[in-house]
Amino acid sequence: SAELQGVYIRFHWTGTWGYAWFVDDVAIIETPEHELRFSSETFGGWWIGYNDPSSALGVFGAGTDYTFYPMNQAVVQPLRIEGVVSSTGIQTQTNATMNVDIEENGTITSLSSNPMSYPSGTNDTVSTSSPFTPTNMGLHNITWSASSDSFPTTPEITKSMIVTDTIYGIDYDWDSDGANASGYAYLAKPLCGQVLANVFDIFAATSMTSISFHVSDQSIAGANVSVELYEEETGADPIFLDGSDTYELKASDIGSWVTLPLSSSLSAGTSYLAAVRGEASIFDTVGISTSSNDNAVSYLQDNGCDIGTGGFAYWYGGSDYLIRMNFGPAPWTMGT
Repeated sequence: SAELQGVYIRFHWTGTWGYAWFVDDVAIIETPEHELRFSSETFGGWWIGYNDPSSALGVFGAGTDYTFYPMNQAVVQPLRIEGVVSSTGIQTQTNATMNVDIEENGTITSLSSNPMSYPSGTNDTVSTSSPFTPTNMGLHNITWSASSDSFPTTPEITKSMIVTDTIYGIDYDWDSDGANASGYAYLAKPLCGQVLANVFDIFAATSMTSISFHVSDQSIAGANVSVELYEEETGADPIFLDGSDTYELKASDIGSWVTLPLSSSLSAGTSYLAAVRGEASIFDTVGISTSSNDNAVSYLQDNGCDIGTGGFAYWYGGSDYLIRMNFGPAPWTMGT
């Protein structure tokens, strides 16, 4: 037979509205015999733990990755560390595990998932064989990887969280200076205002003393805002519980954290919304900084800004805001 002279690969794409898709840097790579990949890491139980009847309060909560996690909550609901292991090589991977190291004040705790076999092209969501209960407050670095009998390790992935005395949050603003905000969301515009809120699961009964929020630097001083507390209601709109007095933003508040007092007793086994409300006025935009935490739950109530088709006062999924609950005196003095 004639010797094969070349192999040609053709891409055929049909588009509309003048859109074009450019193909560049195409590579044909041989599938390795042995390969694992790891992804979708979480330490709050986002994939499995949220639905675990053996957890502290049974099936409760969203499995959020709380980056600022009060100790009184952490000791009741430890970290539920999970991820997705995928077999992307040709051969079955035997005794494949997710491996996790938690660094806590210089001490490393190592955990792993139960070993499993993964045929080529399969994947599974796994958790460590036991949760992790913090024993000290402060920064915790959590590092994930996966390995098998035939594959040494995937690249490491590291996330951080802080065990606190009083602060409950989902953002990555470690120094509370707004430096790690990923963007902002409108709180108010001329002629309309909105409510932005993060959901916090309460695993141990406690008392909230205030709500903190980061005012984005696109905001204008002189606008009126307030903080509110809601109870999350499955399948229905959140239930309003209480709200603070109105506060007028000062020039020094722009690009900074503001803390407004709002006291309330919080019950174990209940999810609450810590919210900020903007009021329509003659002033320009007011915004709340956003985070990039994919494993969290946030809401937005549209009060006249017409962001979607739900109409006035309709609740939508939100964007992970720099809004925090405080269970004691805030560590900074603003909003006074």
